[in-house]
Amino acid sequence: LGIKRAHRSRCFWMRQCGIVNSVPRVSVVLMTRDRAQWLRQAVSSVRAQTVQDYELVIVDDGSVDETPALLRDLAAADSRVVVVNGGGQGIAHAVAVGVAASSAALVSLLADDDEYFPTFVETMAKALDDALEVDAVYSDYLAEFRDSIFGGTAGQMVEMRPGPPGELPSRNVVWGCMFRRAMYDRIGGWPQETDIASDWQFWLTAYANGARLAQVREPLYLYRYWMGGSTFQRRAQQLAEAAQIGEWYRAGALRKI
Repeated sequence: LGIKRAHRSRCFWMRQCGIVNSVPRVSVVLMTRDRAQWLRQAVSSVRAQTVQDYELVIVDDGSVDETPALLRDLAAADSRVVVVNGGGQGIAHAVAVGVAASSAALVSLLADDDEYFPTFVETMAKALDDALEVDAVYSDYLAEFRDSIFGGTAGQMVEMRPGPPGELPSRNVVWGCMFRRAMYDRIGGWPQETDIASDWQFWLTAYANGARLAQVREPLYLYRYWMGGSTFQRRAQQLAEAAQIGEWYRAGALRKI
């Protein structure tokens, strides 16, 4: 997969060599490609968190716009920013590369065109601290429709309340999330057989292997629906991958443990 060969920023190597001793409470892994205009807002939402004990691992998946220059500036200005080269191999590979470069026991994910609300890290980490038997938590989210797609109207904001974990065999219910790195490693990491629907494969694999998921009933994540988003641009691929994931689950192929 080339994950171990990914290029990491200077601060990552400093931490690996013991020059930086502190381990952050949370690793935020952000995947990006050619979306500098959105990336600034996503990074700002992380910087605005009420808890600042985090590292921000940004995986550049082959950008050719101004993203690389922006990332160099971000890493130079903030030692908590870790920049990783994903090599342009897709979403699933970028997530795996990002988590591999992270160091915290708790990991959260963020897309470059989405945002966290200010209490996301604090609330999600506390939920895991308060329930040690839980492996992962996911929150309600606010859907922002930038275009009139997927049944929404441009300019519309809708609060979404995803279903319980028991609905995972039929559809993905996880958007804003935080999970224990131990659970991630236990089920084999981020799946590479799919890409645009790899998030559902990951969570369904966790569910199939007995991971305990809990909901945080508060909208802490902003998810954007727009015509330039991966969900719209790659809809046919997403549906095809989802059909395959469903078959794997019904055949028991997602069980790892």
